[in-house]
Amino acid sequence: AGNEALTVSLDVCNIGRLEGKETVQLYIHQKDQREIRPIKELRGFEKVSLKPGETKTLTLKITKEDLSYYSTYYRDFVADSGDFTLMIGSSSRDIRLTETFSYTSTAKHKIHFNYTSTFGEVYEADHQTGNQLIEQFKEDSGIDWIWVTGMRTLPMW
Repeated sequence: AGNEALTVSLDVCNIGRLEGKETVQLYIHQKDQREIRPIKELRGFEKVSLKPGETKTLTLKITKEDLSYYSTYYRDFVADSGDFTLMIGSSSRDIRLTETFSYTSTAKHKIHFNYTSTFGEVYEADHQTGNQLIEQFKEDSGIDWIWVTGMRTLPMW
């Protein structure tokens, strides 16, 4: 549902002798990405003030929107299914906690094709339609075979 969220709770402790502030930052990274994305994407943060020896529990949430990115392939914001790494730290270079989680998307996305679309893009989106398009091209052009980069299987007869 649209209101689902992963809740992340963690304790922050001031082990120093002076009062201090810390900004806890939450980053995510999707493994096996469909499109090129940053290694770490900042998806939340919270600043906390702590007295010497004080511990506070922080709660951060990750929503579907936090997992989403703008896809140039679908021309829309999408949250792909897959495994994610959650990283918590005081900065992107000071990660102190990592955990993995999985997300399963139920969304169906419309693929947009135009005059620059390749046979491979059509084939990957829908094998049956891709094969029909290739067969029609071969018939119309008189070419009896075609190699399409990026296709896993392609009948050549």
